[in-house]
Amino acid sequence: MADEVSFVTIKVFVHPNDCIIAKAKLESEGIQCFVLNEITIQVDPLLSNAVGGAKLQVHEADAKRALEILEQESEPEIEDEYKEMFKDDAEEIAYQAEQKMSEEDMKRKMKWGCILTITVFILLICFYIISTS
Repeated sequence: MADEVSFVTIKVFVHPNDCIIAKAKLESEGIQCFVLNEITIQVDPLLSNAVGGAKLQVHEADAKRALEILEQESEPEIEDEYKEMFKDDAEEIAYQAEQKMSEEDMKRKMKWGCILTITVFILLICFYIISTS
């Protein structure tokens, strides 16, 4: 036979989307790779554990380099000045969400308060009718 190339599984993923991201990262570095069980899991995600997950495979010769690439930091760190810039926005969004929650709680409490008041009023009328008859 001609040269047989053997593939090895370097990583197993529960969700095929995570596997596809890793595959794209490796392919961008020039490493040929394949994903086993990808379509099966996409069709029925509950089968992921049954089939052993989505398996990312590469040539045996590229395995070490592929693992090194996947272990690298996936996103660069945001510089501190940008973190500070967005910190105020994040606090404002959190404050607005808290205020919105408070308004929703108040509306809910008012609704139940009205229902309770009407119920008590109806009961008082019923007791009055019963006691006068």
